[in-house]
Amino acid sequence: MFYNVIVYGCLLISLIVIVTLSPNFVSYSNNEYPLFSDIINTFLFIPSFFIASFSIIQILNSFFQNTKAKVLSSFVLIICSFCVLKLIVKTDNISLLLLSLIGFLIGTFYFIIINLLNKKR
Repeated sequence: MFYNVIVYGCLLISLIVIVTLSPNFVSYSNNEYPLFSDIINTFLFIPSFFIASFSIIQILNSFFQNTKAKVLSSFVLIICSFCVLKLIVKTDNISLLLLSLIGFLIGTFYFIIINLLNKKR
C-alpha cells in the first residue's frame, strides 16, 4: 500500500510540475534557448519529466511477470522519454543532452529508491 501511494503520488506531483513549468515557446520566440530563460524551470521540469517516466515504468512493470518484458518495456519507454523531451524542448542537442543526462540520473536514483521500497514490502 505504501509503495503504491509513493509511486502514484510521485507521478501526480511530477505531472503537476511538468504542466506548470513546461517551457512556453510563444513568449520566448526571440530567444534561441527558451529553456535557459528561467533556470528554476529547467532544474525542475526535466527531472520531473524523467521521474514521471520512471513512475510510469514502475506502474507498467507491476503488470508484467516476465523479466524480459519488464526490461524491454523499460528500455522502450526510456528511449521514448528522450524522444518526447527532444520534441518538447527546442534547444540545441548538446545542452539538451547534458540536461537530459542529469534528469535521467535523478530519475534513475528515484527508480532505485522505489525498487528498494518495493523489495522491503
